[in-house]
Amino acid sequence: MVTLSTPDAIGKVLDFYKGSLTGAGWKVPSSFVGADGGMLAGEKDGKSVSIAFSRHDEGKTDVVVNVPGD
Repeated sequence: MVTLSTPDAIGKVLDFYKGSLTGAGWKVPSSFVGADGGMLAGEKDGKSVSIAFSRHDEGKTDVVVNVPGD
């Protein structure tokens, strides 16, 4: 698991990760974005990834990327 922070809006962050995953051959079976947060899930070759986003009052978006281990 890794946590990142960016000044970008949640929608922009979701679009970046969704595009990156699908561009690398991952399927994105579910995604959600709201005013204060969102998430997406990816699957490829029996592996999975979940990415959660949350917006803070300080104008930053936190991104938590979780790739479960074997």
